[in-house]
Parts: sequence; C-alpha cells; structure tokens
Amino acid sequence: MNHTRVATDYFRKARQMATARCDSSIPHRTFIAENTAIHLNFSPSRSGVKLDDVSTDFNLPDLHVALSSFLQHDARERGIVHGVGGPRQRPSIDRPPILPFDRVQLWNTVRLQLKSFHNPDIVLPAQTIHASPPGPGWPKGRRDAILVNVDTAYEWPKSGLSGHVICELCLIMRPIHRRGSRIAWRDQYLCYVRRLNIGPCDPATGMHVLKRAKHADGTPICSIIPLRQLRAFISIIPRLGDAADVRLTSATSTHYSQEFFLNKYFDKDFYYALHNATTPDS
Repeated sequence: MNHTRVATDYFRKARQMATARCDSSIPHRTFIAENTAIHLNFSPSRSGVKLDDVSTDFNLPDLHVALSSFLQHDARERGIVHGVGGPRQRPSIDRPPILPFDRVQLWNTVRLQLKSFHNPDIVLPAQTIHASPPGPGWPKGRRDAILVNVDTAYEWPKSGLSGHVICELCLIMRPIHRRGSRIAWRDQYLCYVRRLNIGPCDPATGMHVLKRAKHADGTPICSIIPLRQLRAFISIIPRLGDAADVRLTSATSTHYSQEFFLNKYFDKDFYYALHNATTPDS
C-alpha cells in the first residue's frame, strides 16, 4: 500500500484559525505574513523561563537591553516594521533595564512555508528553522539563517533580497505577564536575531558573500524583531579561506565561521527569486 505523506498546508490552516470562533490561542500559533505562512507548535519547548536563565542558556548577554529597546520602539510606533541594527546600547550591570515581564515561553523551532515562485497555487513543503541552545549533538546551539523583511515596500519572493536582511535566528519567545498584572505591551511572538551583511558575489561560485555584522568594538549587531517579519529559510555555507579552523565540525561550523556563501542553489524557487526579482518601481 502506498503511504505517501501529504504536506500540511499552513496557509489553509492559518485562514481556518483566523475565522474560528472557538480558538482561544491568541496570538495564533499559525498565521500568514505577506507570502509566508508561519507555524509554531501549540506547546512551547519551555514555558515560564526566567529571562536571566534565557540570557545565560542562549549566551545572549544583551537580551534585556535588546528587549527594552524593542518595547520602547514598538510602543511609539505600533505596527511598524522593525529594522535590524541601529545605535549600540550598552548593558548596565548596576542598573539593568526594567522590563514589564521577567519570564517567557520559548520555542526551539518554527516552520516557514512558501508557495511556488511561478505558480502561487502550489504550496511548497514547509521548512523547519532551528533556534535552540547548546545541547546534545549541538555544543554551541543550533541557529539557522533566515530572511527578514525590513521594508513593507518590498515583498518576498518577487522583490528578491531588496528590502530584506539575512540574519541568524538565535531565539524565539513570547513574553509572559506577571500574575495579577495586565499586559502592557503588544502580545506577540518575538525573535532575537544577529545580522549577516550581504556582500558582492564571489566570481568563482556566483554566490553572495555574507559576513557577520559587528559594532566598532567587535560585538555582533543584534535586534529583537517580531516573528511575523520572517520570510524564508536561508542556506549558508561557511567560507573557509586558505585554512580551515580546526574546531569546525558539522555542528559547530556556523558558530566559528565569520564569512559564508549564500547558497542560492539549494532550492529552485529561491534561485528563481534571486534571478527574477523586481522592485516596486519596475
């Protein structure tokens, strides 16, 4: 007997959830952002985790500062598209920022689903994106690269990379309000991301070179953004240079590498998006 597995259509599921009267999971775990369907498991990987523990477990020392900056920006301009980067805010050991919450829910994976570049009636298989802390088999954690929209004038995949940045996904979370208190922020799923700068194409491979974006002091450029700004999985290949780092393994190569190739050949629809891109003025 043929037991062919049928891929889940998260676009259909998101539309059903949006119209269901009995669905109490707000914000929805499955939703559509432009041309991407985004799906989280109903149950988080961990819940009620203290922010201090998250900062330690995921090695994100500026997590509190990044969250404070995001909340201030989001409160001033509700519904905006958040950028990745901006002026550096240094954490204060003596006076850390005061946040309206101290615990979060965490997800180690998120699924992104797109449609065929040439035929939007065809729903492609969803891709699982990882953002997990160090653990068995992954001593430095598992962090996949993703495409993030930073300009509403551009839509993936028709616009290609224009209006988008490439980032490393480090954390997926949802803040939990303190017991007996009211939510003083917009209830939504958030991500902590580290930016990769997109450079020119390498003439030998025809692939863009990516470099870790850093501040003047060498620390990575990071931001908190809403999960709804994610658009697609990005396949990256470490650029080894003349000599490979002896610490590199299949599980640590991304962690220790500073430069990468943007692998445009891993998926035909991704390849089409890069080579057939149009801009709003086209």
